[in-house]
Order: sequence, then structure tokens, then C-alpha cells
Amino acid sequence: MSDLERLEVYDLGMIRNAAGRIADAFEELVELLKKLSQPQQSVRLGIRTEKGETFMPVQLPVGKTATAVAHRFSGTTEIPLKGAAVYTSSDASIATVDPASGLITAVAAGVATITGTDIDGTSGSDTVTDQPVETVQLVITPN
Repeated sequence: MSDLERLEVYDLGMIRNAAGRIADAFEELVELLKKLSQPQQSVRLGIRTEKGETFMPVQLPVGKTATAVAHRFSGTTEIPLKGAAVYTSSDASIATVDPASGLITAVAAGVATITGTDIDGTSGSDTVTDQPVETVQLVITPN
């Protein structure tokens, strides 16, 4: 085999190798585009009190309770949770939360982050600001 033939074989091998790498990169790009074209899934926390449900952040008077409610979204569309959410508090000296039920108890004035995590690890966090109980003076007067 002449030097020219060896060079042609070598060049052909390099071209095949490069083509293979380009094909692999193209497949990775296609997979990435598929993921990007799907709406991102997220968990957002709501809060349920005797007045109804609203999304967090919320303010609770010390001593009061509310229930964290995890909502799962695909883009802007609400979808079912994949399992029971587990709840945690960033600071139990400010607000405690029952891991299973999501019952939040305002313990002391301050700010705590409540996190709800779905079974697959998708989580959402928001803050609860505990307000000191305000004293209201009640004056009773005769009719």
C-alpha cells in the first residue's frame, strides 16, 4: 500500500469518527430540545385557613395554625401530585409543620420557610411570617 493509499484510509477513518461524534451530539441535542419543549414541573405551596385557601407567602399570628397544601404544576397547568407531599420547616422555633398533614403552627414572631416535597423530589418552598399577637382592648359601655 502506498503512502497515498494509507493517507486516504487514515482520512476516511477520521471522517467516520467525526461523523459518529456529530451523530451522537445531534441525538443529545434532540433529547435536550424534547426536554425543553415540555413544560417544567414545579410544586407550589398553598395555605388553607378557616378563611379558605391562598398561595403563600402568608402571615400567621403566633399561636394560630394553617395547613400547607402542595400543588404540582406542569407549566401553568395544575396536575396531580405523584404521591403524598412531605413538609418541613426551616426553623421550628418560628413555625412547626407536621411532615404528613402540613399543619403549620406559628410558634414565635419571625420568618420560616415551609417546603413541600413530592414523592419524586420535586419541591416548592415559601415563607410564613409569624406576627406577634396584637392586643385589642375591648371597652364595654352601658346602653
